[in-house]
Amino acid sequence: MTIDGPDLLDVRKLTVVTAREKIPLVQSVSFAVARGSVHALVGQSGSGKSTILRAIDGVLPRGLVLESGSVAIDGVDTASLSPRDYRLLRGRTVGFVPQDPAQSLNPTMTVGATIRHALRSHHKLDRTALRRRTIELLGAAQLPRAASRLSSYPHELSGGLKQRVLIAVALAGQPSLILADEPTSALDTTVQKRILDTLDQLASDHGLGLLLVTHDLAIAADRAEQVTVLLGGHVAESGATAAVLDGATHPFTRELLRASSYAVTQRSVEPDWSSGPRAVVCSAHEVSKSYDRSLDASDTQWALRECSLDIEAGETVGLIGESGSGKSTLGKIISGTLEPSRGTLSVGHVAYIPQNPDATLDPRWTIARSVAEPLRLNKTPSTLIPDLVDSVLNRVGLDAEAVSGVRPHQLSGGQRQRVAVARALVTSPALIVCDEILSALDAGSRSTILDLLVDLRNDTGVAYLFITHDLSIARAFCTRLAVMHDGSIVDNDATAAIFESVRSPHTRELVEAIPGFANAEA
Repeated sequence: MTIDGPDLLDVRKLTVVTAREKIPLVQSVSFAVARGSVHALVGQSGSGKSTILRAIDGVLPRGLVLESGSVAIDGVDTASLSPRDYRLLRGRTVGFVPQDPAQSLNPTMTVGATIRHALRSHHKLDRTALRRRTIELLGAAQLPRAASRLSSYPHELSGGLKQRVLIAVALAGQPSLILADEPTSALDTTVQKRILDTLDQLASDHGLGLLLVTHDLAIAADRAEQVTVLLGGHVAESGATAAVLDGATHPFTRELLRASSYAVTQRSVEPDWSSGPRAVVCSAHEVSKSYDRSLDASDTQWALRECSLDIEAGETVGLIGESGSGKSTLGKIISGTLEPSRGTLSVGHVAYIPQNPDATLDPRWTIARSVAEPLRLNKTPSTLIPDLVDSVLNRVGLDAEAVSGVRPHQLSGGQRQRVAVARALVTSPALIVCDEILSALDAGSRSTILDLLVDLRNDTGVAYLFITHDLSIARAFCTRLAVMHDGSIVDNDATAAIFESVRSPHTRELVEAIPGFANAEA
């Protein structure tokens, strides 16, 4: 709900360049955020979204300078602020939610200590008030069992839980403006909905303004009154969200719409896969996993509880559920990187692609060496390896001659993910476990990777276990969905059947949390 009065944030003709070469990264960008409103900043990787946020917050990386333009926050021209005054502005007036919680939380500090540190920066509170306010903030950020998490360290939390801690930190100074840089990209749909609901409520109740950076137009359509679409550091299109998304005039905006999950929810795309009996490439029967030493105690904590799942050749099974439901644990057991505590597992040749491609790519190695490593481990004759590497790189849409000799940091995120696919594919597996491999990619890159996976499935008959928190992508890509809750599989059926006749209440909650789903079904 927009509140009348001067804009909370007013960005005019903002231009950011590299300090030495004067290469423009952001050029003459203008937009405003009204009090009590949500403004979405949308674009692909490299479009300038995060650079704009950092320019607003006064924390541009070394080597970048604000060449021209102005930023006014709550009526104050930030160019007139001293470094000390700008520091006071951060937290109290402007809260910042970064994208990557793993790099933003101190691994040596507990959750409670992290929030208390943020609170002490802005308020004078005694020990009792600090604890009470810490729990309140974690609750506002939708962290389950907040009081019991105070002594937890970041490595003990899932990615989604860590992100909620960062949101609590951003709220600690009771800011009037929040800059959110892809704040829900690591969250499943239900938690994403709760977080965005919380931010919406803060905007409505307290006149808080939210600048929401996202690559997901479905989120922009669902949450923002205004949207600015960026292309190469320029504004491609800007205005009321409905007008921009329903009547896009710029070719890039139309292409972004076609590639986005917003378009998926509107089109209800069905996978192109023919049914029929096929060989079973994976059979898990009553698989359970606990990290407790004793499995006989009545209070044993189970990460997985008697999960059974069969996957046929050429099939794409989507494994969906909230953060902490057991998706990645089951995926790691099926891929052989984790041992089950109980149950039986029969699986053919399997490969694993983690969420972050950098986790499989040694930064010191060339791309050719990284892709070749599984072949060397499988004792493939060395004379055959170069041709196999070139073939698989070309198959995933990379120019083998151009990328073989480079290192991961020289490629874009989408290119590195293609390399991770090539590395998994090079040994011709029957099954590939894809663990949230699209969550960090923009809409265009996600669409490209999905098209690649479909082509590989059709060409080779490879099966996928596709772990994702994005049900709009699962709906478009997967032939079958297995829904997890609290370590158990609560639904397992064809994708169309899951969406047409939801049986489990947990599945219903996931489906109803898809951005734009209710409007698409109406």
